[in-house]
Amino acid sequence: MEQVHAPLSNHDQLNSTPPQKEERCAFTGTGDGYAKVFFVNLAFNILTFGFYTPWAKVRRLKYFHHHTVLAGSPFEYTADPWPIFKGRLIVVGLAIVFSLFSAVPILNVLLYVALVAIVPRLLLQTYRFRARYSEYRGLKFHFNGTTWEVFLYSMLYRFLAVLPFGLLVPAARAAERRYLMGELQFGTSHFQARTTAGDFWRVYLISMALGLLAFVPVSAIFFARMLAGSFFESASDESEALLLAVFGVLFYIGLLSVVNPVFHTLVARATWDGATVGDATITYNPETLATIRIALGNAALTILTLSLAHPWCVVRLLKYKMSCLSVTSAAGLESFVGVRREEVRALGDQAADVLDMDLDFGF
Repeated sequence: MEQVHAPLSNHDQLNSTPPQKEERCAFTGTGDGYAKVFFVNLAFNILTFGFYTPWAKVRRLKYFHHHTVLAGSPFEYTADPWPIFKGRLIVVGLAIVFSLFSAVPILNVLLYVALVAIVPRLLLQTYRFRARYSEYRGLKFHFNGTTWEVFLYSMLYRFLAVLPFGLLVPAARAAERRYLMGELQFGTSHFQARTTAGDFWRVYLISMALGLLAFVPVSAIFFARMLAGSFFESASDESEALLLAVFGVLFYIGLLSVVNPVFHTLVARATWDGATVGDATITYNPETLATIRIALGNAALTILTLSLAHPWCVVRLLKYKMSCLSVTSAAGLESFVGVRREEVRALGDQAADVLDMDLDFGF
């Protein structure tokens, strides 16, 4: 018997949600492919005494962007090395000025005041530069913050958060991430983060736990040897001290190779997971244990090969991280990007800032 379905009521129609289409991200680069970029960059940096670093950075980011694919289309990085070179010169110039006048107390105070006034503007230009020269399917990203907001979220909040024994650092970092994401724009759509202080508490607690787990046994070895006697009682003791020093350096490299990528992966998860842009929702859910396992393997390879396996380690972790990212939207990314492209054409693209540069302040 043919079934007759009753039409949906107005209430059902209002509460019915359109089907969501999920598009997953992937990194298509290879260790061999990135190794060619990495070692050529390294060779030119050595030959030019570091002056090639802006060009090396552009080559590296072009490779990473082009091999990051979402819904069958790659991202692109279109920056020119010269603005990056200009930013590096500014940073070097600031460092020279500080080194020359730091011995004079009054000038030192004035320099710090000037730095507080200059750095927010330079940071703003960095955020704008990095967004402007990243694009997807011909649509650019933009950063719309102001100098005062950058000073407030990226400098003042961080400074004040450290004062009460660092207990407010997670909240300050979460506020900064929400601000940076809220000012980031793709086409005509703004991003919106769902980051909370609790997310960053987990980031810092997991990272500190990893450091303690590695630090405790190594400290026990050193203290046990110290209790057994002096390091330098004989020539053999000197050899043992040298061996322990080498072991300590290798351990430090290994620790950084584990904690650093895990920390940055957790920060990215806290920032991007659940974020929205227009009607699209971003899901980014790398597992902590899987990230630690990959980082431990990379650390072992880094130590055993004296860092020669670095390109393969980077690609290995990046492939996993990108496989954990997806974007869901009701209309699908093709329709979403198409609509934003038409809106940008109607409104006109944003003009580039006169002070166009990229700097590395470690923020």
